[in-house]
Amino acid sequence: MTEESSATSLHEAVRALAHAKAKVERARQALNAARADVAQCKKAVAHAAVVEYQNGMRQKEIVKVTGLTRETIRKYLRAEGITAYD
Repeated sequence: MTEESSATSLHEAVRALAHAKAKVERARQALNAARADVAQCKKAVAHAAVVEYQNGMRQKEIVKVTGLTRETIRKYLRAEGITAYD
């Protein structure tokens, strides 16, 4: 391998590394955005569960519809000062 081709290979490797690092950073940003979306959606589900309970839906039905545990639904209700009895 000549010195010139060795330098070319090194430059290509450095560019590839920089490209890979940039991809990782974009992936981190996308992951952080997705985590924020999940947090926002959890709040929306919690709010909707409380509203449905206040409108007469039983806790068991909320559990069935959401796929969440009864304890999670109770936690959402307690956070709004509601004690669920069913």
